[in-house]
Amino acid sequence: KIASSTAEPPSPGASVALYTLGDQDLLDGATAEIAAYLRGLGLLGKRRIVLDLGCGIGRLELALAGELRRVIGIDVSSVMVAAARRRCAHLPNVEIRHCAGTDLPELARGSIDCVTAVDSFPYLVQAHPSLPERIARQAHRLLGPARDLLILNYSYRRGETRDLADVLRLADAIGYAVLRTGERPLRLWDGRVFHLRKHG
Repeated sequence: KIASSTAEPPSPGASVALYTLGDQDLLDGATAEIAAYLRGLGLLGKRRIVLDLGCGIGRLELALAGELRRVIGIDVSSVMVAAARRRCAHLPNVEIRHCAGTDLPELARGSIDCVTAVDSFPYLVQAHPSLPERIARQAHRLLGPARDLLILNYSYRRGETRDLADVLRLADAIGYAVLRTGERPLRLWDGRVFHLRKHG
């Protein structure tokens, strides 16, 4: 997700979620499970705006659009952005933007209710050690008071202690409360959840 691609993926499912091995039903189920998890945390609502980092082909946007005021998906891949725009063209409250991968979009301070990052922070960690904190700081600026940054997978490094230490450090440096630290609540996907909330 850091380097843009120019080749069209052979199928939408082939470009995301390697663990599904091309099984579209499993991919759809995993997406629905993530949406249900967000719902259970109280992060959805008809007055809420969500910014989705690394939106890929727009699968989360499709799943959440009916429960939100607005969804903004961003991705560094022009191919993914084009695919997401096609898939979400019928949804007036979904906006898909291309990004460079090093900055969040220019949006009004405090205008976002939740920032989701599903399997996108690992690419930031791989690209440069400073990028996760940079993006988390920008998310903090965009979030309203007592609003949420939900990271599903912080990195692909072995072991859990480094991820936890990094998340706790950036949360303390930036001004987030840490609500969840690496638990695996999902049945179809073993993504580890780090749930941060901007201080009110």
